[in-house]
Amino acid sequence: MKTGLEATMTEMGEDEKPDGDTRSSKAELVDHMKAVDSDTYIVDEGVTAKFALLTRFPFGAEQLLSNKGGGLGYGLPAAVGAAIAESLRDNPRTVVGYIGDGSYLYYPHAIYSAVRQAVDLTVVVPDNRNYRILKDNTLEMMGGEEADYDFVGMDFDPHVDIPRNVESHGARGHLVETTAEFPEVYETALETGGTDVIDVLIHD
Repeated sequence: MKTGLEATMTEMGEDEKPDGDTRSSKAELVDHMKAVDSDTYIVDEGVTAKFALLTRFPFGAEQLLSNKGGGLGYGLPAAVGAAIAESLRDNPRTVVGYIGDGSYLYYPHAIYSAVRQAVDLTVVVPDNRNYRILKDNTLEMMGGEEADYDFVGMDFDPHVDIPRNVESHGARGHLVETTAEFPEVYETALETGGTDVIDVLIHD
């Protein structure tokens, strides 16, 4: 059973994007995070983007904080809390939140707390601009094809401008629209200190 689960996770983490799509795949995003800094302490609520993280990032002991699912929205506040806790250590680790756009939108005001507490935190938002997990759950429970359903409230249309939302709370917001843009933006955010949120468009 473990072998079967590992194969499923690996398959879900090896997403391939359509030809001509300049957005990152989930795998490309994680590979870039790993290449820039593989020692970060990651708080994960990537939901449908988490499989690439779990199968491609070289986690060591006590390097990942996550949950088993069943709820949405804990990740951003947990990342803020982890960064505050790290700041109290003699040798604080660099904290990165890996938070899907749907999860981010549950508690975006956690960024205000991060700024108020002068938290050193970088948040990477793999953004497919919809609640993909809810769509997938619908298909799993009800069957059929995606075209069979009118997914009410599951697409962000018009989308939420996450960088401007971030800036309204006093942090730095960044929009990354192409694969090539991410590494430099991410590296700068990690090195600068303070609170940064990087909204990374990914294919669904």
